[in-house]
Amino acid sequence: MSLCPKCGRYLCDHTPAERGQSVAEMLRPMSAEEEEAWRTQPANSPKKIAVAKRHAHDPVTKGCGCPVACPIILLRKSNE
Repeated sequence: MSLCPKCGRYLCDHTPAERGQSVAEMLRPMSAEEEEAWRTQPANSPKKIAVAKRHAHDPVTKGCGCPVACPIILLRKSNE
């Protein structure tokens, strides 16, 4: 799941609409820059939120490569 562009958290209560993202954008894996900010910046950090906003609309890939059922792929299949 990507960082929230509203609060900079990994898991939060903001809906996709509140985040200004599609469900797929919200569920996409974190970018390397987001992961670095998540590990090094405190919660609600302006830098972390800026990174989340920069990546909020990154292209959504086919899946994250996780060994379990990927939520992005399941979402796409449910919309077909």
